[in-house]
This record gives sequence, structure tokens and C-alpha cells, in this order.
Amino acid sequence: MDIIIEKDTIAYKPYYKNRIWNMLFVNGGVLVSLVTLGMAYSGKWNNNLQTIFVIGILILLIGLYRILFLDEITLIFDVKNQYIFKKYPLRQPVATMRFDEVYSIITEQENGYFYYCITRKGNIFRKNLRISTDFKENKMKSDRVEFEEQLLPAIVKILGI
Repeated sequence: MDIIIEKDTIAYKPYYKNRIWNMLFVNGGVLVSLVTLGMAYSGKWNNNLQTIFVIGILILLIGLYRILFLDEITLIFDVKNQYIFKKYPLRQPVATMRFDEVYSIITEQENGYFYYCITRKGNIFRKNLRISTDFKENKMKSDRVEFEEQLLPAIVKILGI
């Protein structure tokens, strides 16, 4: 997790740890595409190879999209402006929530994993702001400990919860 904690801001990339898996996506897509192209040049091009080639290209594109855009999402807690910003690559930061809208930090579970998110005051039907990556109870302990001991107390302090 790429964390920057300063006096009046906290900035980090919650999805950065998935970068290794996304690199495997890209490498797998390249490998499958090159193998099928090699077979095509040897004269064995048929509908099955075309399908495998398209699947390889799709895997490659999904991996590239995740590396270039999803892994680079940055959450910024700005005390000076009293806002939580979400910065996407190639775009200006987007204000997602004011500090006075924050109600609490909770954990939510999904498919055997849990993650931390910030709830809003007032409107219970709004989507919560996810502030961590997925954690499994026993796995990825170092990432979870890093988040819970370094980042979570700093976020709680800055938000005044």
C-alpha cells in the first residue's frame, strides 16, 4: 500500500496491492496471444485458435486497464478543505465526501472477504465509500496489520470520529 501521511493530508492507493495479479493478467494475455500467433504462422490457424487468440487479447486488455486505471486510484483526506477526494489517473481529484458527512468507519463483508468503508450521515441508501482493499480473515495479514495500525488510526484522527 502506497501511503503518504502528512500534517494536513493522508493520501494512499488502496488497490495498489493487486498490481502483482494484474501483471500476471497482462503476462498471461501476452503469452496466450503470442503462442496462438506462432501457431497461426505455422499454418494451423482455425476457429479454435481464433477464439483462444481473442481470449488472450481480452485478458491482456483487462490487465492493462486494471494496472493503468484501477491500481492508480488514490484516496486523499484533505484537512484544509475538509473533503475526501478520489483521484483517478488522468483526471482531477473528485470530491466524494465532506468530513462533516462522515458517520463512522465500518467493515463490510462480501464473498468471504471484508473491507473497511466510511458511512454517511443521514441517507442510509447512499453507497458507502470503500477505503481499503479486500482482506481475508487469515490471509494477507501484513497488509491488514499495516492498514489497521498505521492508516486507520490516522484516518480516524483526521476525521475526528
